[in-house]
Amino acid sequence: MWEALFFAAKCLFGAGCLYILYFIVKFELRKQELQRQGVVFLPYFPILSDFLRVIYQSMKDPSRFPFSPMAKRALGTDTLPEKIGICLFGMPLVMFTSSSCLDEIYTTKNVYHSKHKLERQGAKPFVGENIVSMETDDPNYKKKRKALSAAFFKNKVAKMTMSVKEHTLRKFKELQAKGSENRVDLNLFTQNVQASIIVSILVGQKYCDQEIPYVDLIDGSQKTLNLPDYLNQQMLDILYRFKNNPLLMAIPSLIEKPIFAVDQRHFANTKAIRGAIADIINKRKSGEVTEGLKGDDDSELDLVGMLLQEESYKSVDEIVDDIIVMFIAGSQTVQMVTTNLITNMIEHPEMLKRFRAETEPLMERVKDDIMNKMTIEEVEELEFTKMAYMETLRRDPSIPISSTSTVTKPCTINGVSFKPGDPFYVGISDIQ
Repeated sequence: MWEALFFAAKCLFGAGCLYILYFIVKFELRKQELQRQGVVFLPYFPILSDFLRVIYQSMKDPSRFPFSPMAKRALGTDTLPEKIGICLFGMPLVMFTSSSCLDEIYTTKNVYHSKHKLERQGAKPFVGENIVSMETDDPNYKKKRKALSAAFFKNKVAKMTMSVKEHTLRKFKELQAKGSENRVDLNLFTQNVQASIIVSILVGQKYCDQEIPYVDLIDGSQKTLNLPDYLNQQMLDILYRFKNNPLLMAIPSLIEKPIFAVDQRHFANTKAIRGAIADIINKRKSGEVTEGLKGDDDSELDLVGMLLQEESYKSVDEIVDDIIVMFIAGSQTVQMVTTNLITNMIEHPEMLKRFRAETEPLMERVKDDIMNKMTIEEVEELEFTKMAYMETLRRDPSIPISSTSTVTKPCTINGVSFKPGDPFYVGISDIQ
């Protein structure tokens, strides 16, 4: 019996070694192919830990994503190559840092564009099978994309802006009540404002202050966070897991395994926040709670109300997935651009002067009734403000790198050959 067990163990060990060898050979062959096509690879260590640290810090501080200095330092060069190779998630990954690839990726070759499975794996316990990371050939992709697009038609957006103004005014009144002597963290303030706005649009205003139990990933201490703050913290916690366990980047299957205390706490928090959102949806579904964001014709304007009426969403979990990913897409991005815009104005007094010259007459006209007089049409007339906002997006993009992409059919992008399953990024902050 022992001999049989020993023989089985040897066979398993041998099979494991063969698999690892196959993996290494496959990895090296693809890496060499990419190098022949002009891809310059960064050293695997210590660039992996540096890369994780940079991503984590960029989420905590919406300043420029410092990938370029890190890559230049690793390569010992003053200029950044147009095609960079990074060894992440156990596979060679290409990052494009030149605008020359954009037309191919997003126009001429866009028909082959899809999201890579790594996009789902990285945050799957939290965001599930959401629309943003769904592959384009998924049969539900077009249906769900259409449903979400319908949520933001102009007449509905106009009504949603009432909620935006209401939350913004309330937050600024709270700020004014503290007095001018009190210092305020601009980043945290704009984050709180935008998070409250997006939560009200997603699930309804009454849930913005709902408290949910949270376990700190570092020391295990317990507290409660409101729904907007909880969602913001979960995004940081995902990156904290990667930062403290680089193995997750090498072996993606470990992402869904609660191995260490940090993982277990994160999974407990994920269960709590998803459960809280699911409870909101179930109450709306059963009719127990009817207070949502409504239009003049009593139509549903918050996302939960609209998705409950969509046949393409067959379960509560599917709605939870897209509620969370819409929060991520609609809060951090806008908040970072807003913070950067204000910061840029402060750093450039001449720009601030032009900004105030354009906006102050509008505010004077609507100050007695901002809720009704400040309309989308009025804001559309602020040409300089719009240009300043767009320039901030270009100069300080809120998302430093694109999502992990792949192709649905073999094709060549900027001289690099890709087949389905080969991952690539676009280095947004490096394309100017």
